[in-house]
Amino acid sequence: MPRINQDPKNVTCPDFAGAVYATIRQVMANNGQIDNNLAIKQLTAAWNQAHEQEVEAWNLQAQANLKAQEAQTRLAEEDEERC
Repeated sequence: MPRINQDPKNVTCPDFAGAVYATIRQVMANNGQIDNNLAIKQLTAAWNQAHEQEVEAWNLQAQANLKAQEAQTRLAEEDEERC
C-alpha cells in the first residue's frame, strides 16, 4: 500500500450540492433516473465511505510507524548496552 503523507481526518467532504458538481449530478440524474437531491446523497455517501477507509489506513500506518520506532529504539539500546 502506498504511504499516506497527509492525515485524512483533516479533510472535509466536498460540497456536492455546489455548482462545481452540477454536471456530475446531471449525468447521474440522466443515467440513473434519480433526482438532484438523491445524487447529492449518493455522492456524499460514497465520499464518506472512501474517507472512512482512508482514515483507517492512516491509523494503521501510524500504528506501524510507532511499532517500527519502538523496535528501532530497542535495537539502539541493545547495541549501546553491548558497547
